[in-house]
Amino acid sequence: MTAATDVLMQEIRLNAELTTLARAQVWTLRERLLKLGARLVSSVRRIVVHLPESVPWRSDFQRIASALGATAG
Repeated sequence: MTAATDVLMQEIRLNAELTTLARAQVWTLRERLLKLGARLVSSVRRIVVHLPESVPWRSDFQRIASALGATAG
């Protein structure tokens, strides 16, 4: 699990290059992107993440998620 976490964080850091989190440390990425109160809706084909409207780093989250392969809609 530790190796999988390291790979995930490395991919997030690589795809965050055009955001304000481009040079952020792992702790900062964890606090701002992964520890959110989001609602997940899953079906057979996809997982939808509903972020609250008041997330200050919403645009960064969306940009990084898109770079990782997420689609809007």
